[in-house]
Order: sequence, then structure tokens, then C-alpha cells
Amino acid sequence: MQLYRLVAPAGDTLRLSFVRFLFGHAGPVVALALADGRCVSLGADGSVWAWDLEADTGAEVASVQGQSARGRDTEKGTVIFDERRILSAGTQGVVMRCFDV
Repeated sequence: MQLYRLVAPAGDTLRLSFVRFLFGHAGPVVALALADGRCVSLGADGSVWAWDLEADTGAEVASVQGQSARGRDTEKGTVIFDERRILSAGTQGVVMRCFDV
């Protein structure tokens, strides 16, 4: 994934400024949530990644662990989070995970 920042120079029009790449998912991302300088994403294979965008750190919160990624593909899903929990929903159902990134 690519991270951009919306920049509004004084007296100029808004523009997007590239910040960095977020590496993690091995395949497509089907859901993304952003809040308070954090990003959480759900991959089509069921993997979940969380990033602290200001500290430039990220971690895999949940992986497909030995299961065929093809068998768990989904075209859509959703992910939400707060300070300590991530809820994701996809073909695997609704899953709650604790995290600290």
C-alpha cells in the first residue's frame, strides 16, 4: 500500500504528497480503517496488519497460518479498531483480536 498526505500550501490548491510504502500483505487488501495516526487492513486471504503511521512501524496481527490462501479468498470484508482491539469480518466470520502497535 502507499501512504499519501494531503498538503495545503498557503494560497495554493490541495495536492497529495507521497510519504512511504506500507509493506505487509502478500495479496489484495479488501478493507482498510484509518484513525488517530493508525491504519489497520484486512487482506483477501484473511490476514490483518496494523501500522502506526507516525512512527513508521507495522506488524501482522493475524496471518493465514498454514491454510491455503486460495481457500480463504474473499472479495469484500470490513475492519474496525479502537486503542486495543481489532474487529474484522469476512469469509471467516467476525473475529476480535487484541493488539498494541
